[in-house]
Amino acid sequence: LSKLLAERINSGPAPLLICVPTQLHVELKRGFNLSELIMLQLAQHLPEIKTADNIFRKHRQTATQKSLNRQQRMENVRQAFSLQQKPPSKIH
Repeated sequence: LSKLLAERINSGPAPLLICVPTQLHVELKRGFNLSELIMLQLAQHLPEIKTADNIFRKHRQTATQKSLNRQQRMENVRQAFSLQQKPPSKIH
């Protein structure tokens, strides 16, 4: 999956890969944050692109997304995240 995504990203600008935080109890249950895992796998295929795992903060719980349609997903995560740290203005 990460190789296929890397091929798509390589065709366009992606100066920074950012993972999305998950709920703590979900990460503890799984043993990993899926978004972070995908980001790290992508970074192996795209070494020229920087990564960041501390840009967003999740400050409220959200429902499981898997059974929601697009509109419901957008509403589900509305105002669930905020910037914890500004992304770097210059990425080399």
